[in-house]
Amino acid sequence: FERYYGIKTTNTQSCGEKPIYHQSTLLEFYYGRKYEVWIPVTIVIFVSWITYCVFIEKSFKKRINFLISLLLILMLAFFIGYEYTKTFTLLNPKSCVLYENHTIIEQPLKLENLTRKFTDRAIDFIYHQYNIDNPFFLMLSYAKVHTALFTMKENRNISKYS
Repeated sequence: FERYYGIKTTNTQSCGEKPIYHQSTLLEFYYGRKYEVWIPVTIVIFVSWITYCVFIEKSFKKRINFLISLLLILMLAFFIGYEYTKTFTLLNPKSCVLYENHTIIEQPLKLENLTRKFTDRAIDFIYHQYNIDNPFFLMLSYAKVHTALFTMKENRNISKYS
């Protein structure tokens, strides 16, 4: 593209004032994945330990050392997963950046007038191209069009949904 104005992703839930998760902190959210992550991991560790104790090692000391090793691996996986989630995923509000070409225009991004910004910038682009009599292609793709994440000030309290 010759020009770009927008955000890297359309999943902008972490950019608003409402948190993407219902818990009060990211740590509670991450720990709350127990049914999807932590219970299955615990079961795998327990089955590994039982298998090791029954079929491989008869020494009590080595069994305990193996269990401690498994628990340390679990703690390391928790820490690495938490840091990854906090830093590199869309749960990080620092990923909310508005770009124009390679320049950061706004960080953190404010969602309440993002649609207006996109529309105004597209209209400016069309007028500019019209004035220089230059053919162009404009692709305008709004962010999160299927979920109402915000209400602009001038539209608040107009209907029961605003």
